[in-house]
Amino acid sequence: MGSRAVRRWKLSPVRREEPRCADYQDEQTVRDFEREVRVHRAYAEAFVVTALDEQVDGAYRVEGDARHPHTVDLVDGSGERDACGCPDFLGNELGTCKHLEAVRRAIVGDRNRLHDFARLGRAPRVPTLYIAGRGPLRLALAGPRAASFGRSIGLRLGEGGEVLGLTSGALGENGNGRVVHAAARALEILSASTALDDRRKEMLAARAAGRVHLEVLREPLFAYQEAGVMHLASSGRALLADDMGLGKTVQAIAACEVLRARGEARRVLVVTPASLKDQWARGIARYTGARAAVVAGNVERRHATIRSDAAYTITNYELTWRDLSVLTQFPPDVLILDEAQRAKNFRTKTAATLRALPSRFLFVLTGTPIENRLDDLYSLLQLVDPRALGPLWRFNHEFHEQDARGKVTGYKALGALRARIAPLVLRRRKEEVLTQLPPLTQQTRYIPLSP
Repeated sequence: MGSRAVRRWKLSPVRREEPRCADYQDEQTVRDFEREVRVHRAYAEAFVVTALDEQVDGAYRVEGDARHPHTVDLVDGSGERDACGCPDFLGNELGTCKHLEAVRRAIVGDRNRLHDFARLGRAPRVPTLYIAGRGPLRLALAGPRAASFGRSIGLRLGEGGEVLGLTSGALGENGNGRVVHAAARALEILSASTALDDRRKEMLAARAAGRVHLEVLREPLFAYQEAGVMHLASSGRALLADDMGLGKTVQAIAACEVLRARGEARRVLVVTPASLKDQWARGIARYTGARAAVVAGNVERRHATIRSDAAYTITNYELTWRDLSVLTQFPPDVLILDEAQRAKNFRTKTAATLRALPSRFLFVLTGTPIENRLDDLYSLLQLVDPRALGPLWRFNHEFHEQDARGKVTGYKALGALRARIAPLVLRRRKEEVLTQLPPLTQQTRYIPLSP
């Protein structure tokens, strides 16, 4: 290749013994094990690593078996500030991932790069905005004149120099320093979370002052349904887990109408089992009179429906991955996932597709948030807020009883779990709201049988 600036390494899989965890009851041991797992994957899988900068402490493109490559930044010789933009790095609180370890593997196998790496100092050579990867997601500054650099690119800093957010909507030019590639994505995540929290407080205050009205449907709501509507509309991204028959559909529609009345939403996408698409369309027409377009038919017809200006678009889970490219071109303001236990396994293609659908607001509806395992709830909340329950390894450590092999034998600290998910999850059983429900009506219909 000639220039070191375009140096490329093809890393083939290497047979290695898989790491084992010695003690699943000790958090530090589990954390060390999870880091070893990422190192193991860097050797057990094939990668193509391309240097994007001439310096060893620069950026690298890493291509593996994923659909898109990821960018890794090496910052200095400490190994504490390196970063990757992949979802695993941004959420695992370990400070590493298989892509970052693949870059380190490539450098270890390259004499020139390894020599340059050994000469790096323990701090960045230029002021740098980086991700403090161990622990909850946060941004930090390091290097000469770091605070001055941070203010120059529009960062809002605390008294101790910690990064609190942005003073404007986007990062400014960083010609006098460096912003690792993953920092922009981290800022989006943190800013969106802060904005949702601020919005929730503002909307609850507005409701208390009588400035938010829930009389948005053609039929009145029960009191518990009004509480459900406020839960969805004020949280913005939330899970409604009422028992079957308590009207999750009408509560979601009402919440959408509240957002539409406030000018916060125009397009709503409903993803539901195929058998319920027409039922949703009838419900929307009955309660709002708004247009609901059902996605069906061949590719051209489905894509035309998605592109239409209908207030509500209704599709089914099986079509989301087929139509993902068009759905992302016309992103909804509100995404509703009905019977969301269909996405309870976050490793499936359906769950991955749903995570790829962009939307400011997300309503997850299910009467069975936990069907067989506590992981079902974790998977659903990954769609609502990936940071709510932390990385999976910590969730398992905090709420699962595990034997020496890591097999789940029971659950623990469920009270703490309920308290943690309370801002995002609302569940009512029929016996809790029985006094608000109308009297039970029984109808007997006789149907003649054919010969």
